[in-house]
Amino acid sequence: MSHKRYVEELKEEFGYLATWVPNSNTFLGDVGVVNNYKFEKETTLKSLGIEFSVRSPGASADYEYVSKGDVEIVMKAKGELPPEASRLSTAQAGVSMRFASTDAVVFQALRCKESSIEDRAKVGREIRSCKGWQSDYVVITDLIESESTTIVISNGSKGTLELGTDLDLKPAQFKIASLEAQFSVVGEKSIGTKIIAQGGLTPLFKAWWLRPKFFGGKKFEHMGSGSDAVFEEFKFDEYNNVKKKR
Repeated sequence: MSHKRYVEELKEEFGYLATWVPNSNTFLGDVGVVNNYKFEKETTLKSLGIEFSVRSPGASADYEYVSKGDVEIVMKAKGELPPEASRLSTAQAGVSMRFASTDAVVFQALRCKESSIEDRAKVGREIRSCKGWQSDYVVITDLIESESTTIVISNGSKGTLELGTDLDLKPAQFKIASLEAQFSVVGEKSIGTKIIAQGGLTPLFKAWWLRPKFFGGKKFEHMGSGSDAVFEEFKFDEYNNVKKKR
């Protein structure tokens, strides 16, 4: 299950949940469930009759992550000799990625901007009184949109991916998610997910939900805050049965 490690590692690194599949877009106010480490849209706040305002994005930022100890990345300039066993030519600039484990991750999102729901407390109050709100629903409250994203996930312990360009670029001048680099795949082995310099993605988000308290009541909070694990499978039926026996 390649997406499980991907989602877990990005949550640990950035504090955001990761969109899966990565090239599917999500939007503020989307409502759904987290199932098998994936957000599955069911409806929207607007469809449920809940209005909200949006806080405008601030300054942009880059988000970069590589699975620690499991990925080796080598960049070369045009005219330099390629790494051993590489399919890159001397005439190309490029990057070689080698993966030492299955499901290892390379993630890079450039010039990202975050937008968010302005008044979560108001939204939470309206959700409490919403008849269409289901007990396992979450709502997307914060969203990262990137100008360009590269995501690579290995499908074996000896995965490799090489990207090349004919442009005369030096390693300090490009990143693997750069649209301007015009990378193409020149070599690939045991790669499960491959998204190269794709624009307009929403790779990261935050979700809030009505978390049942053990001693009764519910609290509208960030999914994963407090003592709850982000993807702990809360057994609502079991919870209700325990309450009935008390």
